[in-house]
Amino acid sequence: MLWKQGLYVYCIRLGKAQNSKSLIATANDHIADVYASIAAVVGIGATLIGERYDISFAQYGGPIAGMIVFYFVLKMAYEMGKESIGILMEENVPSEQLIQLESIVRSIPQVKRIDRIRAREHGHYIIVDVRVGVSNDLTIKEGHDISRLIKNSTKNEIQNVEEVLVHLNPWYEEDAIH
Repeated sequence: MLWKQGLYVYCIRLGKAQNSKSLIATANDHIADVYASIAAVVGIGATLIGERYDISFAQYGGPIAGMIVFYFVLKMAYEMGKESIGILMEENVPSEQLIQLESIVRSIPQVKRIDRIRAREHGHYIIVDVRVGVSNDLTIKEGHDISRLIKNSTKNEIQNVEEVLVHLNPWYEEDAIH
C-alpha cells in the first residue's frame, strides 16, 4: 500500500506539472487501489475478529468493505468518464480564459472588432479559433502579418495553446458609424 501511495504522489505531481490527464488518471487509479486495499483489510479483519470473539455484527465487515470499495470505484469511474467526455466533445475553456484571450486579441491595434472567438481543450492542449475584423484596404501580406501577430501573442501569453486559427474579415469605416 505504501508503494501505491508513493506512485500516486509521484504520478499526480508529474501529471499536474505536465498537464497530462492520462498521468492524473493513472494517479487516481493508484489511490483507488490504496483505498480498496484498506477497505479489504478492515473488512476481513472485522470479520475475523467477530468470529474469534463472537461479535455478531462484525460478520458484516466483509460486505460493508465491499460496498466501500464499490463506492470508490464508481466515484472514480464517474469522474474519469465525465472528464473523458469533455475531452472527446472538445469542451470549451473556462470563461476566465476566454476573457483573457479576448484581451490579447483586442490589444493588437489593427484588430477593429472580434467577430467570434472560441477556445477548446483537446487533450492536454488548447485550440483557439478567432475571427476578427481588420481594415478592408490591407494587403495580403499585411493581413498575414496580423494573423501571425495574433497567433504568436496568444501562444506566448497562454500556456498550452497549441494551435490558433485566425480568420480575417473585412472591416469598413462605415461599420464604426453604425
